[in-house]
Amino acid sequence: MKNDIALRDGATQIVWQMTRLDISGPAHCLMLFKSNRDAGLILFAALVAEAWAHRI
Repeated sequence: MKNDIALRDGATQIVWQMTRLDISGPAHCLMLFKSNRDAGLILFAALVAEAWAHRI
């Protein structure tokens, strides 16, 4: 169940980025690009949690 939450949160982060994208503002684009780190960390945590859950 926690995996679903983490994957949902990761997907939400990516959708948030897509809805906020405005290519006419370079500073804003950079901020969104840097937020990819957060999306990656959320998805990585989901994968680790899933692997750990199947190990038990």
